[in-house]
Amino acid sequence: MATDRKFTILDATALLSATAFAAVPVGWMLTPLARRLEGYKGNFRWELAYLDSLLRYALGDRALGRAMMNGLPPAAMTFLFAYAFILLALRLLSPRPPTAELVRQPGLWASGGVVLGTASMLTLRSYQPVILPASVALAWLGLALSGQWRAERSWIDRCGRIVGTCWLVLLPPCAYFAWTG
Repeated sequence: MATDRKFTILDATALLSATAFAAVPVGWMLTPLARRLEGYKGNFRWELAYLDSLLRYALGDRALGRAMMNGLPPAAMTFLFAYAFILLALRLLSPRPPTAELVRQPGLWASGGVVLGTASMLTLRSYQPVILPASVALAWLGLALSGQWRAERSWIDRCGRIVGTCWLVLLPPCAYFAWTG
């Protein structure tokens, strides 16, 4: 029987701290994109058609499109990296389910995949961004193929699954950057 883990002040503080920790380097990463967008202030339509306007300018101006592709995935990866570590730490705090149930949770495997991917990058001394989403994909694939996938109906496992899904969404751009250099 799983132990129900309620959302506490500690959890909120940890998630807020992860957000603040990730926001500093993200601000630095997005500075070139912000500079590039300053030239388009008057040309953007800031209503519901904002996305259409942004895509039109990004496709028309290759430098803006490149700035978006170079800035947005690493920024998202920074937040996801921080959340994966915090969610793994929070999941291992008590109260938690028994180990037999814990090792079947996809949220734990997503966070664990990021930690193992980071450890492999540090061991290899080679930063390849595709390693992190690929490690989540491999962890989930192994969990699913073994028939052990048992999602828990708790906020922490759901957050882990959301973070894992976001990593999988980043797999194509990371693979593209790994392929093109």
